[in-house]
Amino acid sequence: MKKDLIVSELKDARYLEEIVTMHRDIFLGTELYGKLMYFDENFPDYFKKVLESKNDYIVGVFKDESIMGFLHLKKIEKTLFLNNIFFKEEIRGGGIGTDTLREVLTKPFVTLEGFEYLELDVFESNVLAKKWYNKLGLLDVSTSDWYFLQSKKKEDCNGDFKINEDINNFKSLYYNDHKVATFVNDSYIIAHDTIALQYKSSAQFIYRTVKNENAIVNNMKFDSSTRMRGNISSIIDKIQCLISK
Repeated sequence: MKKDLIVSELKDARYLEEIVTMHRDIFLGTELYGKLMYFDENFPDYFKKVLESKNDYIVGVFKDESIMGFLHLKKIEKTLFLNNIFFKEEIRGGGIGTDTLREVLTKPFVTLEGFEYLELDVFESNVLAKKWYNKLGLLDVSTSDWYFLQSKKKEDCNGDFKINEDINNFKSLYYNDHKVATFVNDSYIIAHDTIALQYKSSAQFIYRTVKNENAIVNNMKFDSSTRMRGNISSIIDKIQCLISK
């Protein structure tokens, strides 16, 4: 780790505004900018809860007391899921990602919680990130395709659907009391189930599905993502080898 950078776990909302902005900056120049839950007006309030959650770890990277990057990891049994990682342009390069990940994975909470694996999703269009994760020893587990879609219904068939807030206060679409989609500022709908596509709306749907699971027209696909997984102790060893070269 560069001497002028400090990695520290966050547990309060002191840097909330900066972290919300960094979440959004992750998607600058991509098809998903402005279209995910990170851009919803309720996201800042939701992320306050994340900072207090025992199942989430938010780690900040600081320079001269200014936050310059962050990692968000989620606890899923014996697996740490890397939900998001971002560094401001001023500190990128020079192995900052590798150094930060090593420092995080060797923190006491990893051993105390008995975490064995690191998992993450990466878009295929993010070639450099995918190459980096491969270098660290993470292997492909599965692939998903991402689509932009419009409602399939020509007529008003919304009788089985209800709109309500979910437990995190996001406006959500329910079908027979089962949540099937999340609204993003009423402009986009993130579909979690194909039944959501039957809801009549002028908003654009974003749908993620296991690769080739459904016969969706290819020209509606805008990207694919890969789920990657690696053993934490092996990743630490790989990082050590890379640093010592």
